[in-house]
Amino acid sequence: MGIILTIFVISTSYSQIVELFPTGGGGYLVASKLLLPSLGMLSGCALLIDYVLTISISIASGVEAVLSFLPISWQITKLGFAFFVIIALSLLNLRGIKESVIALIPIFALFAITHIILIVYTFSTHLTNVPTVMNNTVPMSTT
Repeated sequence: MGIILTIFVISTSYSQIVELFPTGGGGYLVASKLLLPSLGMLSGCALLIDYVLTISISIASGVEAVLSFLPISWQITKLGFAFFVIIALSLLNLRGIKESVIALIPIFALFAITHIILIVYTFSTHLTNVPTVMNNTVPMSTT
């Protein structure tokens, strides 16, 4: 019941905010207009801190994942590689949305194509084992 009430309250408040600010808004504008300008500034600062933390954790996690399969001697380059990624993303964002998307499309396409190939390969090579796995799983789940 608590989850349902929370969803109801949030969706109701969002629909009221959309009615009041049909051209868009965000936490800063909504808090500044409906509450106090200082609360709008607090909301904007909190959002900025959230963005910085999200991006820094994402970059640190990505660098760790990329360098995890390389030899231990490469771990010394972790900080430099993270700074390189931050600078590259900053430069992409400074160029504009259209140019950033154009530069990132090949990376996304490579990601999507390799995953589609891996999923199709996995299903096609293990399709004959499905009856065996199902027969072995059903008796184990009933005991």
